[in-house]
Amino acid sequence: WVGCCAGTGLSIGGMVRPSVITGALTPANFDSTLWVLFVTALSVTFVFYRIAQRSLVHEACAASGGVIDRKLVLGAALFGLGWGYTGYCPGPLLSTFGANPSDLATLLCLLGVINGMQATARVMASFTCDEKGNTSGAPAQLLEKESSGPHYQQFSCQLL
Repeated sequence: WVGCCAGTGLSIGGMVRPSVITGALTPANFDSTLWVLFVTALSVTFVFYRIAQRSLVHEACAASGGVIDRKLVLGAALFGLGWGYTGYCPGPLLSTFGANPSDLATLLCLLGVINGMQATARVMASFTCDEKGNTSGAPAQLLEKESSGPHYQQFSCQLL
């Protein structure tokens, strides 16, 4: 049900069209559609999370203390580069592919996302994790070590 709501919302809001994304990111041809959808979605999510927290829904209680490190900034920059260049965020990319699976450009972009995720998983898997979740290995010189929080380290090692 939730996925159906998200896909329907993206489609109705026009977010499956790359032109909307590039228009929102291009000052010369500014299109506020993305920003209106984004602020509206954030507002609705904020309200429902507050309701869920008051109802003691465990999943609505986010862990605090997220770490802003080089990996996050590098990942955000690469994501932004891909998003700005193609006009596709992964969710709308899947929606667009589902609506038109024969579109070669959409298929190639989706395959690029999958290949990028797989390549990153292989590089990150070469890290070795000790019992506390600390990482070491050759890629440690390329990417900053995990944060000092044991939960974050354990999650990263188990995920990859």
